[in-house]
Amino acid sequence: MTITDVFKSKNGSLAELVPVTVNTWPVTYIYTASGLIMAYGVAFLCALSCSAIGLYAFYVNNASYQNLFSTYIRATIDSAIRSQTQSGDDGADPLPKTLAKF
Repeated sequence: MTITDVFKSKNGSLAELVPVTVNTWPVTYIYTASGLIMAYGVAFLCALSCSAIGLYAFYVNNASYQNLFSTYIRATIDSAIRSQTQSGDDGADPLPKTLAKF
């Protein structure tokens, strides 16, 4: 089956072929070693500074905290909510067994 046959079967008449121009552009990557070292160097310094901030927060708080609802409840200062938790519980990991049952 040729293209002409396909057009005939769809329209019932012979469709006119038109010239088509297709431009393709090759993907070209041009970089210099200094630019690559700069990009990876900045990314490494950002990752290192974020890690340092995280370690400092861990050191200052003397504990690890998770982004969980139970942590927020245990760390809150509202007296009505705090009455449901144990005294001395500051929200740090691990979760107390009494709260884990809920």
